[in-house]
Amino acid sequence: MLATMWTADLDHLRADDSQHSQAKHLILHGARLLDVAESFSDEQIATLQDDRSTDVRLQAACDTAETVGHGRRVIQTLAGGPSLVDRFEHPRSQAERFARATVTAAMDARGLGYRLPIPLELLQAAGPGYIEERDRVDAPPDWIHQGLRHAAYLPSHGVTALAPRRLATGPGPADSYALHDYLDEHSGETRVRQRRAPLPATLWEALVAHTTDTEIALSLADHAFDRLLYRYGLALYQKAALEQPRHVSEDVTELFEVVGDRAARVLYAREDADELRRLATAGSDQASMRLAVLLEQRGDVASLFELTRHGNLDARWRLFHLLAERRDARLLGELVDLLPLPDHRIESEEDEPNRVLAQLLDEHSDLPELRRRVALGDPYAAQALASVLARLGMLEELRGLVDAGVDDAEWPLAEALAAHGEIDELRRRAAAAGESGFRHVLAKLLMERHAVDELKALSEGANDDAPGYLAKLLDQLNDVDELRRLARRRTPFASRYLKLNRRRSQYLAAPGGSRKHEAARNRFIATLVEYGEDEELRELAAAGDAIAQHALIEWLADRDRIAELITFADADDPTAMSRLAEACVRSPHQRPTKEALAVLRRLSDQGSPRALTRSCSGP
Repeated sequence: MLATMWTADLDHLRADDSQHSQAKHLILHGARLLDVAESFSDEQIATLQDDRSTDVRLQAACDTAETVGHGRRVIQTLAGGPSLVDRFEHPRSQAERFARATVTAAMDARGLGYRLPIPLELLQAAGPGYIEERDRVDAPPDWIHQGLRHAAYLPSHGVTALAPRRLATGPGPADSYALHDYLDEHSGETRVRQRRAPLPATLWEALVAHTTDTEIALSLADHAFDRLLYRYGLALYQKAALEQPRHVSEDVTELFEVVGDRAARVLYAREDADELRRLATAGSDQASMRLAVLLEQRGDVASLFELTRHGNLDARWRLFHLLAERRDARLLGELVDLLPLPDHRIESEEDEPNRVLAQLLDEHSDLPELRRRVALGDPYAAQALASVLARLGMLEELRGLVDAGVDDAEWPLAEALAAHGEIDELRRRAAAAGESGFRHVLAKLLMERHAVDELKALSEGANDDAPGYLAKLLDQLNDVDELRRLARRRTPFASRYLKLNRRRSQYLAAPGGSRKHEAARNRFIATLVEYGEDEELRELAAAGDAIAQHALIEWLADRDRIAELITFADADDPTAMSRLAEACVRSPHQRPTKEALAVLRRLSDQGSPRALTRSCSGP
């Protein structure tokens, strides 16, 4: 009689306390024991495979052991493999079903690229997703230990589905488990057909939480992205970046950004705000940006505010554009309260919310709110408050702002003094302030009143706007001799207005309809554009001069005067319509008004690609 026995069973029968005395006696005195090597050598494997008389079952065991045996354990494979698979596929008790759940989790983790022994914490976290429905109700607290007992400690023909391992330093209980090679191969054959089948969320969450090896994390992330599970993929990529040394993590971080862009695009197309929010939280800049765009399109002010409070800059700008479009001063004020105060010494695009809010408060003449913001130190609120006070004729409070050193209140007070006939105070403040808005407004007022002598006195030795207003007045009075005298003294602006006067005279003197007249007109209009004399350009355009109107439109477009361009475009001026589209495209941060969009859409209907591009980006 020939029989086989695993070493553990033999040791049990040989033990002094064995209850099988007859078997013990037979083994010790009547049997010839032949030890089978734990593994075959490469030469033994080759000999068996080359010998045609080798039993086909032994041949199959050799082939399997050579493929997955890791040590050429032919006999173990021959004896225990089929039984192990049968035990896995046909559990006979609840405990064995817990074992099956634990082993299946290990098989799936291995299939996704987890090549190291699998931590106990990972199996315990992933296992609940594999427990059968009937076993979830009132499952015992120690279900994982019951499952591991059958999977790792009760062998079938000497082998177990999981092999206990300890990765921590020093002696102690098992902290991880390695999947048996035979089952690993079996899972590769049977579950490959289900490779795209959904895996339990508990497995992915456990992998994210308990994977520490960088290479494994990257492999798992690739599998997650292949399955469109971007949340888990990005989390694993980010984990790989954090686990890597500094000089290596830059490459992983760059990869994280690339796949984050890919994921964000897909989720944005699906309008999946929840997943975009998770990816943004994981650190994807593209997800952050696209989430803000999606929320703006939905008009979700509350969510945009929440993101802004958490430092999302994309959300801040989208929220600002949304509230500015709605002209909602109250909510815009709440947004501005979340932002740092602008530096009055430096104008920045970051100050745009403060500027727009100040404009809205100015439009609504909201004095209490403007006063509150001025007290906080908002320079744009100071400008708007001064504008409202001047408009309402509240000169005393306006004077108080100027006397308190609020520079932005000087111009509104100067204009209010001129409008209310307070010329003596205007002269007094102009004399005391040096180069200021008071001198500018006074000079302009003197020019309008043709007060040549007083304007000359104000301009003497000055290096501000006063000499310019003097030169302009002399041009209007056609006082060429005085203009020449000032030009010889190198008085600012004198040479400019002398040239303009000469070009105007040539234009007016040339015979109407002649080439000389046309050339003189073109030179005169070009000089008006060069010196920014838009008032005279407007007069010529209003009188029906097509060349002057064209030049005025170009001048307005170069300065992004959108509102004035709309006026000409509404009159179906083709140059104005084209330049309006170009001005909007050239200023991507400045959103077109609804009126501008109406004109742009009309132009797009006529086939203008620039207008079509810009009009499609509007509300």
